[in-house]
Amino acid sequence: MSAPSSKTSVARTTVYNVISQIPISVLFNKPKKSLIDVHEDTSLENVLELLSDADILAVPVFKNPETNPKQKIFTGIVSVYDILVYTVFQNVFKSLEALKENIDQGFETYLKINREENEFFATPVGNLVGLTPESTTPFTLHSSDPISSLLQIFTSGAYHRILIINDEALINSALRPDSELTGPVIESSIVLISQTDLIRFLIECAVATKNGDKTVGEGKLTLSQRDEIGNAVLQLFDTPIREVDEFAINRWARDVLGLKEKDDDPIAKQKRIISVQDSMTAIAALRTLYVNQVTAVAVVDKHGSLVANLSASDLRGMKKATLESLTLNVFEFLETYAKRTSTQIKADQLKTVTEDSTFYDALAMITNSYIHRVWITSDDDKPVGVVTLTDILGFFVPA
Repeated sequence: MSAPSSKTSVARTTVYNVISQIPISVLFNKPKKSLIDVHEDTSLENVLELLSDADILAVPVFKNPETNPKQKIFTGIVSVYDILVYTVFQNVFKSLEALKENIDQGFETYLKINREENEFFATPVGNLVGLTPESTTPFTLHSSDPISSLLQIFTSGAYHRILIINDEALINSALRPDSELTGPVIESSIVLISQTDLIRFLIECAVATKNGDKTVGEGKLTLSQRDEIGNAVLQLFDTPIREVDEFAINRWARDVLGLKEKDDDPIAKQKRIISVQDSMTAIAALRTLYVNQVTAVAVVDKHGSLVANLSASDLRGMKKATLESLTLNVFEFLETYAKRTSTQIKADQLKTVTEDSTFYDALAMITNSYIHRVWITSDDDKPVGVVTLTDILGFFVPA
């Protein structure tokens, strides 16, 4: 594997060094929606509906202490991956799969399935806190902390979003004459920042620098800092996507496999690409995500060509009426449950680049399509690599 060019290394290091001097509060410049959160007793059914309606992938979970029922204490952030971990081995799917193999089962079987479905959807969301590292030990940073600390957490592989305490808002709330730092005041000082927010900030710096924009908005970001980040990111735009993929493979081989270099394991690249056959049932494919600890898999046909993408986010909006669709094969599930045609799956969900594509191509595709990964395909449409939001942000961390 060819090492990153010195020009690329300098640009990456520049970005990291500059954001080490800039507080996270700079990411608050754009108006953000109010924090969406749920009480720990909220049912899984309602959470699935909320995630779908709000088009979000995770939601903070809180409880109210007995001593102050108005206060909110956040116990974790439950994501679609927590829901996947809880879902894939539920008894109801074993019952549905058995029923599919033999539909001539007695009335008691249908009553059993109905009972299991009700129990599944009635599960309090608080029961899901702790099923993954992200919800087990949620990180909380302060808005005065440097963006580089956020970057380090986001590139650990376990965290995709973090609750940020807005120090300025907290102080302003404390100075209010009627303030007793009750729950609602504290809640108004909490902001959820995701990997996408940070990536968009870096891209916006590059675009503003390229356009010669002299405004940087409110906050503690100087024009000089913005342009230094922007120029460095612009230099990285032309980096071949295969170089970004190889850099991510090296990090993964080191952090997950415990190897010093990817070349110590000749199939390390293949190990990062998890695929399932399009004839596999959706629930079995989702179990593959869990077993391999990934948030998405490539769906391939009998020739090994990439035909779809299945991720934990496909569980959003699941209801009793559609639960059985998880026993369909992956392709039928994505068509029927998501109400898409077979051609729309690739056009609307499956975003790919070739090995000749650039870092900019991948960034533009991800940010414009609001997705979390792009698959790298060969000339015959076979998946040969994947670049995720974690990989993109990891590219800005000096080796």
